[in-house]
Amino acid sequence: MAVYRAEHGDWPESLEQLLPEILQTVPPDPWSDGPLKYRREGDGFVLYSIGDDLEDDGGVEYEQYYDEGDVVVTNLEPDGEKIDLGADDEE
Repeated sequence: MAVYRAEHGDWPESLEQLLPEILQTVPPDPWSDGPLKYRREGDGFVLYSIGDDLEDDGGVEYEQYYDEGDVVVTNLEPDGEKIDLGADDEE
């Protein structure tokens, strides 16, 4: 995404715009038979998997517990705000 933005000045309208110069194929969603989900939203974008509940909720966050060492990126904004690169363990 960052390579496309650097070359074109904006985020792509679809993941297919990354083909074949940046990506060979659109990355698969590990939970479905299809590709990862993507949409432009405001000045940014949402990139997500349908997740282990197999429900496409539009990329809305839901509460989940992570094992220590997991890396989670949420709410990625083009200005660098609201980036979470780690999850706090909650019990």
